[in-house]
Amino acid sequence: MEDISFEKYPSVFVRLKGRNGFVREYPAVLSFSSDYCVIPKPDSYVLGFTETAHVGYIVRPPNLTTMVAPNGFATGIQIKMDEVQVGNIKVNDVDFVAFDLPQAGGVDLVIGRSLLRFLNVEVDYSAKRLKIGRSAAQ
Repeated sequence: MEDISFEKYPSVFVRLKGRNGFVREYPAVLSFSSDYCVIPKPDSYVLGFTETAHVGYIVRPPNLTTMVAPNGFATGIQIKMDEVQVGNIKVNDVDFVAFDLPQAGGVDLVIGRSLLRFLNVEVDYSAKRLKIGRSAAQ
């Protein structure tokens, strides 16, 4: 298991590989209450998910998801990231939602249960440390 320190919230550094083979790296906060991982729409577009750039829809896309957001209910496009790497752990085909998080929150990326279910995570809030390894179910 990899031992990582954090400051305010449990967070890790992640590497995403998109549909077009592009790679982006982000600091990401772990959210054990979020169903999905969340990525900003412009970043998802750069990673090859061009369908996330649309604003208004005449016909509701099948991958449009309604979720609880900081300001109430919101919608985002559900996408499947080709590869997510946390430390030396790589997970393929991880569900994300493309949604623009409020900049005031200071969070670039949210890691939710769509990725956390593949990981074994131990958080020690008093020591501000977390341990991450691959889940035994993998």
